[in-house]
Amino acid sequence: MGKPCSIGHLDEEAKRILCKAYHIDTFKQNETALTKLLKEQVVKVGTQLLVNSVELSDLKKFSLPDMPKDYKSQNAIRKYLNQAILKKGLDGYLEDIKQNEPATLRLLAKCALGTVKDIEPKELQTQLKAAVLRTGTENFLARFQAPRIREWCLNANLKVTEAHSKQDLVQAFTTGTVPKSHKKKKVEEKASRKKPAIADGISRADLDTHYLVEDLRKWCGNKKLPTSGNKKDLIKYILAYFANGEDPEAVTKKKAKGSPKKKTLKKAAKESEEGSEEDSKKRKAKGPAGSPAKRRKIEKKGKEGKDEKKEKQEDEEEEGEEEEE
Repeated sequence: MGKPCSIGHLDEEAKRILCKAYHIDTFKQNETALTKLLKEQVVKVGTQLLVNSVELSDLKKFSLPDMPKDYKSQNAIRKYLNQAILKKGLDGYLEDIKQNEPATLRLLAKCALGTVKDIEPKELQTQLKAAVLRTGTENFLARFQAPRIREWCLNANLKVTEAHSKQDLVQAFTTGTVPKSHKKKKVEEKASRKKPAIADGISRADLDTHYLVEDLRKWCGNKKLPTSGNKKDLIKYILAYFANGEDPEAVTKKKAKGSPKKKTLKKAAKESEEGSEEDSKKRKAKGPAGSPAKRRKIEKKGKEGKDEKKEKQEDEEEEGEEEEE
């Protein structure tokens, strides 16, 4: 088992992000000062999480002589216990209960560690402190993505890989031990050495390796299966046939029954032209658009225009006759 990592292994940017999250003032603070502040915060968070894990029935067994008598609720007792630990400091509190209240130390360790049978008080004290620091650090790391945590683990000489999940990386960082990867490798399907007959149980790899497209299409045709598509499609039809005996064409059809046919561009253009011609005829039949007064005005203008044109034509004819004379 290696040495657990600490807040000191994080980069300065991560430290500032954590300080902001916990409302710690970082103004004019260097990296060393940030590390110290965050280590204190780790203890606070870890202690609070440890106290929150203690059940009410166990909380009542704690020796808290200075606690007010009206503190009877679970939250009130937890708050008081948390303040009592932080007031003395984690090391000071654990040393105090080890010397004066070994039963309280064992009870607290049981809540944090589970089994504490046959463990010496001094070892319990060490393990309890480690559990508090680990819990606080885990809470901090939960705010970051796996690639960032992986980088910090590698900087601490922990041999983690891309296959390790975020949970694995957090465990490696807080305990110093790299767990086995939980990600399962994808097993590739291998084709048989000899060419098998197309029958129930044949694998995708065998169909792809030992048969040509023409062979698969012919087999599909004999079984009244779809013969269109590429090799991948044909293999899908065959496997579906053996899997449930259903017609794969019904499964692969994307168009639902009774769906409207798509209009071609030519047909759509023709319909549009026909529609515009009909509209034009209707407009002509109706006459000039607009109000009655507007229509009268348009008609009057048209009449005046015709009269002017007629007069002009008559003048031109008279001029022509004069020239001839």
